[in-house]
Order: sequence, then structure tokens, then C-alpha cells
Amino acid sequence: MKTQVQKLAAGRDNLHTPPAGVDQKVAEQTAPQTIGMASRALAWPALLRKLDRIDDSFRR
Repeated sequence: MKTQVQKLAAGRDNLHTPPAGVDQKVAEQTAPQTIGMASRALAWPALLRKLDRIDDSFRR
């Protein structure tokens, strides 16, 4: 809210309005199932590689 008030104080000519549909795209990208998918696809393999470098005995 504070940022919005500060932006409006700068004048409406200085405001940038994102294109239509941006809000929906952001909502889709940050949906819980999307975040979970990203974590499984990216974070977990990276953590396993890190563990392998530190000590691969966890795989036995």
C-alpha cells in the first residue's frame, strides 16, 4: 500500500501498467502445485548432487 501511494504521488504519467494477463500468468506460476513441481524438478536433484560431493555414503 505504501509503495502504491508513493507511486501515485509521483504522478500517473510515471506509472507502468503491465499488459493484460500478467496477473493470471503470475498466479499460475506461483500456484502451490507449480512451486512443488519446480522444487522436485530442480531443487531436489541439486541437493542430491551436493550431498554426493560432501559424502556419498547416504546412497548405501
